[in-house]
Amino acid sequence: MSIDFIEIILGLLIISIMSILAFRLRYLDRGGVIAGIVIGSIILIGFGWSALILMMVFFTFSTFSTRLRYSYKRQLGFGQEKGGKRGWRNTLANGGIAASSALASLFLGGVIFHVIFLGAIATSMADTLATEIGLLSRSKPRLITNLRKKVGAGTSGGVSSLGELMVVSGSLLIGILASFLEFFPMPILEVILIALSGGLIGSHIDSILGATIQSINRCLVCGAITESNNHHNKPTESFKGFRIIENNIVNFLSTLAGALAAVGISIII
Repeated sequence: MSIDFIEIILGLLIISIMSILAFRLRYLDRGGVIAGIVIGSIILIGFGWSALILMMVFFTFSTFSTRLRYSYKRQLGFGQEKGGKRGWRNTLANGGIAASSALASLFLGGVIFHVIFLGAIATSMADTLATEIGLLSRSKPRLITNLRKKVGAGTSGGVSSLGELMVVSGSLLIGILASFLEFFPMPILEVILIALSGGLIGSHIDSILGATIQSINRCLVCGAITESNNHHNKPTESFKGFRIIENNIVNFLSTLAGALAAVGISIII
């Protein structure tokens, strides 16, 4: 969907204002603001307003779910670092595939890049809600690679009924909104199915990677188990997985998987 110069200027102004407001409200750090402006601008120019609205909806839900009972999550050792503020790495991990598809669409065109975007955003929404709200589950999660094994809240690769509900809800929300906004010309049910499939597959790939190769760390000060590379402002010690495979790498790979799954489903249907 093409947009004119005035719409681009207006969109860039809105993106900048929202990013600065997010910084003032401590939702993003400076790096996150810059990355957000760049990614939002690429998506706006490549896909138009509908894609930008989808991205902003994801950011809003992501921020709300991250801040929900944040102190409790930090006690568990699994709250986002820096007071819940998201940096450029997190922003790129969740929005990099979406921005890349927008850039490719701008130069190459084709509905396939809309499908890639939809799968990536559905995965980011599903995984974020499952992670942040799933942490509040009253029942112990089970390890995705061994569902008979119960694990502690926040354990990488853990899945719970509440988390699974969030996966489905987040994916459906993106699919329904994409249909309502007429993001690309496909029947409503097909758009929803693509988003749902991408979100389901991508978020569960995230869990599998988290259970197998993601770095799990131990705080050298208090002994807490965490995904963070720093705790009590000191580097943590990796005792499982690969140190280089931290949460943002897993998020990026899972959004890529969700995007590819969406393409596969779109071909089938």
